[in-house]
Amino acid sequence: MDRTKEQIMRWVLFSLLLVVVISCKREVINVSNTKSAAIEHLVFFSMKDGLAEGDISNFKNSLMSLAEIEGIITLDISEKQDVGDPRALDYDIVMSVQFEAISYLNTYAEHPHHLKVKESLMKYLAGPPATLDLIPE
Repeated sequence: MDRTKEQIMRWVLFSLLLVVVISCKREVINVSNTKSAAIEHLVFFSMKDGLAEGDISNFKNSLMSLAEIEGIITLDISEKQDVGDPRALDYDIVMSVQFEAISYLNTYAEHPHHLKVKESLMKYLAGPPATLDLIPE
């Protein structure tokens, strides 16, 4: 009887260990697969003071033209609304771009159209844009 209990205990311990190892491996796989996961790229812009509405419209239209680049799922432009929150960041326009995968974001960064738009819009900016990249869950 003691030998049977010992075998059962070994089997239970082995099974628990196997479950733990499989669970850990799954997490490692998820982390390593982020290169093929969708990614959201946020760009925050501070505009120069005194720009005409036409300049701001041209700025936003130029940003929207980036949507033609391969791998972009969505591209949205938003303007800041002052709702009195003292924690609000001091940016005027935010561009949110969702890519099919990180590899498309990397390609976008060096894409000729992106580089051309980026250079042409510098004259409207009060300072360099800030970015934030997010992997949706």
